Amino acid sequence: MATPFSPPISKIPKPEIPKWTPPQPTKMHLDWADLRTIELSLLDSPDPEIVTRLVAKTKAAIEEDGFLFLTNYGVSLEQLHRQFDLAQFLHANISEEDKAKLLWDPSTGVFAGFKPRFGWKREPGKFDGIEHFNFYSPEFEDIEKVPECIVPFMDEITAFCDVSGCLYGAGSLNRG
Repeated sequence: MATPFSPPISKIPKPEIPKWTPPQPTKMHLDWADLRTIELSLLDSPDPEIVTRLVAKTKAAIEEDGFLFLTNYGVSLEQLHRQFDLAQFLHANISEEDKAKLLWDPSTGVFAGFKPRFGWKREPGKFDGIEHFNFYSPEFEDIEKVPECIVPFMDEITAFCDVSGCLYGAGSLNRG
């Protein structure tokens, strides 16, 4: 199984932040997609056939489903929810100055920074209601590229991404 995530012990005091409350599951009767479950702990199997089948299943999920439903990857639900706590905190507390200073520029090909609710270009366009702050490992090392309100939590975010295998060391904090 993946190495279990152990959050770092902070050496600096951090503000208390509210817990994120997951939305209630839908009560609508829906025709749910039947996604394959990828059990990552099987990668540690001593039986090479089990690993081969897991790799084949993963390829099929990518090619046919377009999604990966992963289990037993070393991060508890509580630890994952902590990242949602941080995302909610960032969006509730990011300053207008940080939004302007860290405004994204998708023409660079890097989608790092603050994306306002007005389309997918840097210039204002049609309102789309999707606001997010996205950052990658280079931003983790340059505190000037991180909203001031989230700086005390960068040790947690960095450790989570390092251990949990976040895609290319990115943190995407969304609110839509």
